[in-house]
Amino acid sequence: MKRVSERDKVKYGKQKVKKICAAAKQKVAAALDLSSTVVSSSSVSEECRKCSDLDRPVELLKDKCKVGTRQEKIKLLTLAPPS
Repeated sequence: MKRVSERDKVKYGKQKVKKICAAAKQKVAAALDLSSTVVSSSSVSEECRKCSDLDRPVELLKDKCKVGTRQEKIKLLTLAPPS
């Protein structure tokens, strides 16, 4: 990589990230024999909206772990699926 002044580091870094993302999308599309528009149009946010129903229970579990006793934490952890 070329030497970049302190003033331009952020801008240069953002440009590099954009170029890397674009190149990765093109290579994935080529490897899967898809058009690059199909690969770039899919977004992570669509998938994350489907799992929003778990946000509230997860927040409640986190809160319970913060204030719960050791025994309560063990009970909660035994209910959790293996990760």
